[in-house]
Amino acid sequence: MTTPEPLRRGVFISIEGIDGSGKSTVVESVRRWIESHGRPVTVLREPGGTALGESLRRILLDPRYAPMAPWAEACLYAASQAQQVWETIVPSLERGAWIVADRFRDATVAYQGCGRGLGAECIQKMQEIVLGGLFPNLTVLLDCTVATAWDRLSRRPGRHDRMEREAKDFMERVRRGYLDLARKNSGRFVVIDANRDAATVLEDVTEAIRRRLGHNPAEGRNLSRESRHDGF
Repeated sequence: MTTPEPLRRGVFISIEGIDGSGKSTVVESVRRWIESHGRPVTVLREPGGTALGESLRRILLDPRYAPMAPWAEACLYAASQAQQVWETIVPSLERGAWIVADRFRDATVAYQGCGRGLGAECIQKMQEIVLGGLFPNLTVLLDCTVATAWDRLSRRPGRHDRMEREAKDFMERVRRGYLDLARKNSGRFVVIDANRDAATVLEDVTEAIRRRLGHNPAEGRNLSRESRHDGF
């Protein structure tokens, strides 16, 4: 007889989308919205979030390291996620915090599995070993056309990082990968039209959190591991 896994007392929300979809804006707005309800919230970004993760982020996004072997890239992302799970995500959930992550494991499936052509199933098998059965309670996919994302990126000041410099056909593959994940994991995903203005998008995101998680942050949350949506 196996020992039951401990209760997951917090709530884990990931915000996903291609570069230029508006993730950073939504993550910050959702953080303020949750805190306005008096709930502790931990904000993470992938890659990053820990000392090790931030070091890996500098390597992964530095244009000097292009081209990078696709599996080397995938393994570096997996290392960042593994450190976040061990150092930050599990402890935060156990103390009852809400987590809002700017990308998590779905990004590796979409970018490296679909964008780089390594195969979604191969990436998922690696994640089963590295991350186990830890998935967000809710994944918000900010879906916009590559043309919209490209236009937004072109108006950003400063130089683009290594991933933002990818060609449009790469981003199209990533977008299709995300939409396929959302279709196969509809119990965990909600897809938001991110072609629109930020205020409208944020309104839809907060409404999705209320509707899909069944409560406002002020009402708290007590989730068992049995309530997760493993999906694959």
